[in-house]
Amino acid sequence: MSCKRQIKSKRAIIKLKLFLGKYKFFILVAILLPYFFLMNIYIPNMGGAGLTLPLNIVTWMVMSCVAFLLAACSVSDGGLYISRQWLTGLLAFLLLSLPLLWTPAVNIPDALPRLAGIAGALVFSLMLIQVRLGNRGRSILLSFILAAVVIECGLALFQHYCPELAREWTGYNQAVMAGRPYGIFQQPNLLGSFVATGYGIAVWFYYRQTSVFCLRLVLLLAQCLMVFTLCLTTSRVGLCGALLMLFMFSGLADSVRSNAVVLRIKWGRITYIIIVIAAIMAVNVLLPESAQLLTLIATLATMFCCLAGNRFQPCLRKKQLAAFFAVAVAVFFFSVSIRNGPAGLPVPLPTGNSATVTVQAGGLPDFVHVNSSLERLNILKGTLQLIRLHPLKGSGLGSFEKQYPVAMQTLGLTETSHITHPHNELLYVWAEGGVVAVVGLFLALWFCFWPVRAGNDAGMQGTDISLIVPARILMLPILLHALLEYPLYQSAPHLLALLLLIRVGQPVPSVPEHVPERRKDSAVLTRAGRAGAAMLSACQLFVLIVLFRGFHMQAMLTRSEQHGLHNFPVQASLADTITEYSRYDFDAHSRLLLDYNRTRDPEVLAEYLDWSSIFLQIHDDSGVYDSVIRIRRHLGDFTGAEILRRKAHSIFPEAPQFSTYP
Repeated sequence: MSCKRQIKSKRAIIKLKLFLGKYKFFILVAILLPYFFLMNIYIPNMGGAGLTLPLNIVTWMVMSCVAFLLAACSVSDGGLYISRQWLTGLLAFLLLSLPLLWTPAVNIPDALPRLAGIAGALVFSLMLIQVRLGNRGRSILLSFILAAVVIECGLALFQHYCPELAREWTGYNQAVMAGRPYGIFQQPNLLGSFVATGYGIAVWFYYRQTSVFCLRLVLLLAQCLMVFTLCLTTSRVGLCGALLMLFMFSGLADSVRSNAVVLRIKWGRITYIIIVIAAIMAVNVLLPESAQLLTLIATLATMFCCLAGNRFQPCLRKKQLAAFFAVAVAVFFFSVSIRNGPAGLPVPLPTGNSATVTVQAGGLPDFVHVNSSLERLNILKGTLQLIRLHPLKGSGLGSFEKQYPVAMQTLGLTETSHITHPHNELLYVWAEGGVVAVVGLFLALWFCFWPVRAGNDAGMQGTDISLIVPARILMLPILLHALLEYPLYQSAPHLLALLLLIRVGQPVPSVPEHVPERRKDSAVLTRAGRAGAAMLSACQLFVLIVLFRGFHMQAMLTRSEQHGLHNFPVQASLADTITEYSRYDFDAHSRLLLDYNRTRDPEVLAEYLDWSSIFLQIHDDSGVYDSVIRIRRHLGDFTGAEILRRKAHSIFPEAPQFSTYP
């Protein structure tokens, strides 16, 4: 009887684990599904990056809500399961944080938000591995991202063809953006890399679909829509990411099949495709005059090689031809749309000039971006010089904005615009954190692509690799974007999509399939796991409350800034301003100048000068420099004002207010 009772109890435990596993997946779906639809609702804001954007703080609230609920479920499910892959990510975070030990104290407040973001992403990824994902679950998560991309494409078309309504509903300014739509992301390249990720999902789903004709047709139409949208954005990173997805999936479609155990990747094709994409990007930078022609030749040659590589598989070749034809159709309609588009589109002149010129109908869109390429080359030179100045330890976390002008001056170069990021995550980490942080970054990449030979892992037995391997490839557009800009700081939805792709690409089971054998330490480990889950749940609930209050404060600051800092929330508490601390601090001291115009109290100016002396050690802001110079002149400190004027002129050489002072 005792044996039968033990068997029944084990079966009951297994059934409970399966039920909780499905329940966790239901929680994940129930929160992410409405989010990917509602994220396209525009919330008024003043631009920027990080938590100054409403979309980003809403996304972090969603991620915190998911982490809170999953951690709460894990308390009754035997505690947290921690994989070796996640421990690698934890080690990467520790190495990325280690440079705080030698970072100047004045820069630490500026470095903490970035480290908090990495920690939040790590916690969310830990909660995701508590969810059991089968093949259907992986497909559902990818379908959510695909649906979000399709909605983004619709929003981009709305901005392109109805710019006046888009300006009223989404804040889109056609003249400022030179006609380039940006969806909800407020930056065309962000839309480009996001759409490229969805395009890759559509291509792979199309190659896997064999039976349902209507679904294949819908996926082809979605591909046409996404390529058309990418052409409208004229985003090089988006187009290169889409081509990378198309070529790699076309080259791997015959190697990755459902329910396969051993994966044989044709590395020759992969190497060739990577070389082609790198050549396309290099041509756009180094040979802008002939970039479009050479890009077209390289693209057609790669398409031909993909078709030739599958010459013995007629069904697959038909699918490849259809996918390539979808690209051609989208490009054709784009060219027709541009030639027959509205005349008189006002387009801003290159950097440093606020005037606009008018491009008549029939003008060719700019896919080369010569001015942008030259500016990126200058940024690259300055960043490499900064690395040379501090090759091992770096200049300290949060110090790039202040140290970059110094590096440019040592090269005899001048800044063409205010730079806060080198537009390359690897160089950014190296410049600020040194070699230790670079090792941490490579460990983070290892965390994303772990393990390399998934098909030969023991944990892969009986697991469908037809979604696991493509999920790793689908990360490439966002990671490629991180080498050209800083998308993960500007868009939390990109970070969320990347974390979901990492989870889809994890081949090992999220929780053990069997009930652990009784050991002396099993009860202790279970209690520790449950205690950890309970603490994590409480922490996430606290974070969720802080984010919600920060979202409210963000709306108040936006309204105040739109009306000249009137109705400024002076008595706000620390809990309300912790997510908006830098912005709130800046606005609060900018309001002091308005108060001085009303009260003429000299102590107000003294308080502003004390604050600015610390602020200018961290940031370079032309408005703050201008205000401090005027205050010092007003107080009779002409020598100090002249010193600051010269310093500001070296940082902002094109700013007329710093060239001469009366």
